[in-house]
Amino acid sequence: MSIKKWLLTSAALLISVVLIVTIANAVSPEQNLIDNSVMGLQDTTPVGWINDRPISRGALAGLANTYVDLGTPNKEVAYQKALNLLVQNTLFLQEATRKGLLPTDQEVDVRVQELLDAARDNNQQLREMYIAQAGELGIPWDSPEFVDFLKKTHKEIMPVEKLNRQLLEQVNGDTQQFTAVKVQLLSELISTANIRLDATTLPDEAKEVHIPQLSEIPLVIDVQVEPLPTP
Repeated sequence: MSIKKWLLTSAALLISVVLIVTIANAVSPEQNLIDNSVMGLQDTTPVGWINDRPISRGALAGLANTYVDLGTPNKEVAYQKALNLLVQNTLFLQEATRKGLLPTDQEVDVRVQELLDAARDNNQQLREMYIAQAGELGIPWDSPEFVDFLKKTHKEIMPVEKLNRQLLEQVNGDTQQFTAVKVQLLSELISTANIRLDATTLPDEAKEVHIPQLSEIPLVIDVQVEPLPTP
């Protein structure tokens, strides 16, 4: 697989997570699948912080809902998986931002067009994902409104894409080494991060969630590799 194709695939997977959280904060309370009589997905009450970035109760619930939809039967487990993913993605985003890896408007336009072209031409899975996500927003997936939505969302996540590209170039395109380097970076970020939870504002089903260890982070679980040894 070429570096460009690999990065596009990575971008498609990342955008799906961001869209889940964004949509979760946009839908009405009655669409919530977890205790919707108590907590609407638009709830911006902080339930914790990853360094200086708050975790909203609505975003945590929205992502947990998705894990329930995907077959996680236990709500407490769904909330823990949601928190683990939010920690991973937020730490990478903060590192990319710290390095100044910010996209231009032109770069955002090109990235969104590449993904839309892929969805229209040959990537059925991506097309179905976009159709479902646009449907949640109440707009067609090929409408100007959804394109604008994608551009706004990609502008927020492209620093992580740029970080991925930078790391991949450091290992000369070796995806196995890239994964190991990324796990090593994540290990360093977690070890120095200030991650806090507020038990008083967590949803009832999430009262037992805990700050994840490196071994619980989705990237580490999925690839099952150890960080590179420290020189």
